[in-house]
Amino acid sequence: MGFGTGPLNHPLLVEAIEEQFVPVLVFNNKEGADAALLKRFAERAWNNPVVRFLDGRGAELLPRKDGVWTGGELAPRMVAALKAAKREVPAWLELAASELAAAPKRALFSMYCFWEGEAKFGALDGVVATRPGFVGEDEAVEVLYDPATVSFEKVVEAALSIKCAGTIYCADGEQLAVAARMAGERAKEGSPPLRDAPAADCKHALRASPLWLVPMTPAQQCRVNAALYDGKGGEEPTRWLSPRQREFAAILGPGCQ
Repeated sequence: MGFGTGPLNHPLLVEAIEEQFVPVLVFNNKEGADAALLKRFAERAWNNPVVRFLDGRGAELLPRKDGVWTGGELAPRMVAALKAAKREVPAWLELAASELAAAPKRALFSMYCFWEGEAKFGALDGVVATRPGFVGEDEAVEVLYDPATVSFEKVVEAALSIKCAGTIYCADGEQLAVAARMAGERAKEGSPPLRDAPAADCKHALRASPLWLVPMTPAQQCRVNAALYDGKGGEEPTRWLSPRQREFAAILGPGCQ
């Protein structure tokens, strides 16, 4: 039940399972071929969801793991299995795995233009969501980042390099120590609430594109918005989309291929 409402309820994971692997379901409570496979792999009946990744000869690509209930547990193993098989990992799947496995932390920056700030932060590896808004009268961007992928120091470093750090609001003493060392008086203790920007200002470059109509995860929206904002021969926005998302985008017309 949990596997069906978790990993099998995530469109990108379902697409990856169908397109990147040959999925095989083995019931753990049936006789016949299912029971024979349980015996072959020394699995007991009525066990928790067990996920195995095998190569074409039936050899294990990764160590067996049971109790895989969530997309955050499954997706990184899918990426690892493709790498173990020396297969290319699609950018969209790697991004989904990072997003699902993340235990994000919050960073908040005031700046002169949240359109640019959201686009620049959205391009960073480890950033899983951004939200533009206001702190008082100042434009600001809330950044949710995965500390397992990118440190707060790296986020601040990026903010300073792209001139998107007017004030750095710090949620705790650890953040404050880092920001004060790097940005001096621009570091402020406390993490004030963010008043939402108008909808038209959210993911501004993406919202101005037909790609806005393509269903995406928050992390995909970040990367595609960043690519569209930079434009001028930079990163191809659709590299972050799955093949089925690209098919949908193609229906929307030129500029969405």
